[in-house]
Amino acid sequence: MAEPEKRNFDDGPDHRRTERLREGETGTGVGPSALKYAAARAESTTEISAAVKARQQRYVGCLRKLADEIEPFSSVMLESAVRSVRDLAIAVDDHRKKCKCAGCRLRKTPQNAFLIVAAVIRRTAQHYKLHLEYSDLQVYLERIGESHSARKIRHYGNIGIDILKGYEEDCYGCDANAEIRMTDEPTLTMLDRMTQGATRICEALGLPYPTQVRIHDVLKAWNARGFASSTTSTIAAAAVWSVVKSEGVELDAVANAAGCSTGGIYTTLKKHA
Repeated sequence: MAEPEKRNFDDGPDHRRTERLREGETGTGVGPSALKYAAARAESTTEISAAVKARQQRYVGCLRKLADEIEPFSSVMLESAVRSVRDLAIAVDDHRKKCKCAGCRLRKTPQNAFLIVAAVIRRTAQHYKLHLEYSDLQVYLERIGESHSARKIRHYGNIGIDILKGYEEDCYGCDANAEIRMTDEPTLTMLDRMTQGATRICEALGLPYPTQVRIHDVLKAWNARGFASSTTSTIAAAAVWSVVKSEGVELDAVANAAGCSTGGIYTTLKKHA
């Protein structure tokens, strides 16, 4: 039986990802061999309970299923995220053994693993300068039959990430009223946000990679001179339109992909002329 057609962000057919899956690509990638060896050695020399192993399998399975829907989420990112969720499965058990705080919020992990792995995907993506909003994760989850609000994904995802951070730092910071930390998220520059916005529009329009590179170059030039005052989506759309208007792409299509008005694109492009 043929694999089902994968979809991109605007719910159009993602032929490239579908073909990669049909040709047998698992999405695991090669990854740094030294890091993979170290992780395998650590697991082989550490006694892991059957419950934790089952949790690891559940987290990894959910992670791969969700990551398959996110076209820009590369195999390298997937390798990193898989290691993180394996550690997280261990960390949940480790925290429960060490925590002495009654009512600790870190004990309130969700039964639905997708709520945790979604946050791990977002955290991993940010380290690779791929910007994912919680609303984006909500859309991707809906495609695989998981209906959760962006607010719910953020709430439970933050619990999972804080457990993982506590495991990595050997300090969980247990507190029934603890604030959400999330202090290690990389700061995205204005150019990063514009580039991510333009990339998403390009994916929705199915533009080839060379065209995307030209659009990114336009944004770099605008950034050097200073971006005009406008929304991120409108500036990104204006950069896309400046390149593709001579290639037969309709302005309405760009506006719809960006979620802004055609007039806003015209005005913004004129400001950067």
